[in-house]
Amino acid sequence: MMMPYDWVLVGLALDLVGGLVLAKCCITKGILHAYREAQPRFGVNSFAVKSALLQKGEAVVGGALLTVGFGSQLCGGFQSGGTGTALGRISSVTHLLGLLLVVVSLGIGATVVANTWGRRRFRRYFLRNYKADAPPLKQVGAELDALGWLVDKRRARGEDDTSYRKRLEQVRARLGAKYAGRDKSIQQAETTRRRPRDRRSGADVGR
Repeated sequence: MMMPYDWVLVGLALDLVGGLVLAKCCITKGILHAYREAQPRFGVNSFAVKSALLQKGEAVVGGALLTVGFGSQLCGGFQSGGTGTALGRISSVTHLLGLLLVVVSLGIGATVVANTWGRRRFRRYFLRNYKADAPPLKQVGAELDALGWLVDKRRARGEDDTSYRKRLEQVRARLGAKYAGRDKSIQQAETTRRRPRDRRSGADVGR
């Protein structure tokens, strides 16, 4: 049976991992990613969109861990009436390390799932208007590396621009066939933004 102090320790472990998950999006972001997100671009900055989706997933995981952790501590405090100090099942350093291992594994697994969701959601956005007759890629060097980051395909060691560009075109065709036309919400928003309006009434006047 779980003792009040067990609930408190479980809550503290969840809070610790939840805080690290929330901080991860800032701690692991390098200067190159920050630079790409801050660059002014025509239309929408896709780097900022992808980063926001990944951060949203991690924020959900971190927030959920913190919420459950504080709830566990409240449960332990309520059961003990604020005076319970006796150890329960978690009564040794080995048990405490085992608890931390389980909670860290939970946090890592949940973060991987959240990042997978974020990448798939971004692909729906990024490839929403893809067409099979799209012109070939022309990016070179750092621009080509940036495009590879957007579709999660990094340049292999020693790979030249020509080979990397060809591989990215294959990835674009495969993902485009899967995700093109699936982001209805963004496409509808774009259609609404482009539709001409009457200046005085603000009403749509047709396309």
